Amino acid sequence: MFVFEDKPIYLDTKKFIVYIYSIVKIFPNEEKFGLKDQIRRAVASILLNISEGFTRGTKKEFIHFLWIAQGSLSEVIAGFDIAKDLKYITKEQWNQIYIEAENLAKHINRIIYSKS
Repeated sequence: MFVFEDKPIYLDTKKFIVYIYSIVKIFPNEEKFGLKDQIRRAVASILLNISEGFTRGTKKEFIHFLWIAQGSLSEVIAGFDIAKDLKYITKEQWNQIYIEAENLAKHINRIIYSKS
């Protein structure tokens, strides 16, 4: 088993990814290689950077990768803000995505500041 697989942040992020993937499925076909793809890459990047950070060996590198994960999470929110304006998602979906993203951001921040 890898060192990160049973960590709460890893498990919470995986749940967030599955949730986001289920939402972008409803985007129009013309967004397949546009906004939909960008959001999926950004949300996957959150988990990939957390995983990489766990295996880097130093606190400084771990924190660095957590900040990158935070950037990817911001990218997801920006993508969904556009999707909301384009009416690809409902206001209720936007609100739920935002709440879930805020919770994940707080979790990542707690780890960052506990390691600093």
